[in-house]
Amino acid sequence: MKKLTFVIIAASQVLLLTGSYAANTTLTWGALENSIGDASNNPLPTGDIVLAGTFQGLTPSQVAADAAAVSAGTFSGGAAAFENDFTTFATTTMAGANVGNTPGFFSAVSSNSASTLGIVGDEIYYFVFNNSTQSAATQYGIFTAPANSMWAFPNDTTIPQAIITDVGDVPQNSSGILWGSFNNTASQYDLAQIQAIPEPSTFALGGMGALGLLIAARRKRK
Repeated sequence: MKKLTFVIIAASQVLLLTGSYAANTTLTWGALENSIGDASNNPLPTGDIVLAGTFQGLTPSQVAADAAAVSAGTFSGGAAAFENDFTTFATTTMAGANVGNTPGFFSAVSSNSASTLGIVGDEIYYFVFNNSTQSAATQYGIFTAPANSMWAFPNDTTIPQAIITDVGDVPQNSSGILWGSFNNTASQYDLAQIQAIPEPSTFALGGMGALGLLIAARRKRK
């Protein structure tokens, strides 16, 4: 794992020395220092989708508040609308061949135009899902490193254009984990349910209420 990181850093240094730059920003990103797991602390398997990008115009605290509103069912448009607020710079998947298909880890090098996307200077977020598609996911995690200068999209003409991030840069508290948690035992960043799961008592109350309405309706018909 560590060797892969060093190779990527060395490659970016070669670009710096040769002065060969494309009109794009290159983002090296991954989970090599710490793993990422689901809400039950299981390392995410091969194929689960990971996005790098930003929530334009929103502060980390606003992103956290919106995720909480989605969970509570009070966010207009629900999870789909919230996810549409995210501008994606790059997409990859968990536990690929470049990390030996090891659950919980991933590594990617992605190139795109931050300038064209209109996200120059915006904070970088990792948006991680517990499925290979966003629409089928029941959990996600949102992670960032607000005090780390590498976690911001540079202008495409900035030299060097290569930025290197890792989920291990993320503070293990609410300033960096906007939705999810940190498992100290496993040294792992975990996802959280997208929408809160009602307690069994809530289902029971709902069922009793429906039964009461049915009985009242039948009495009226009599």
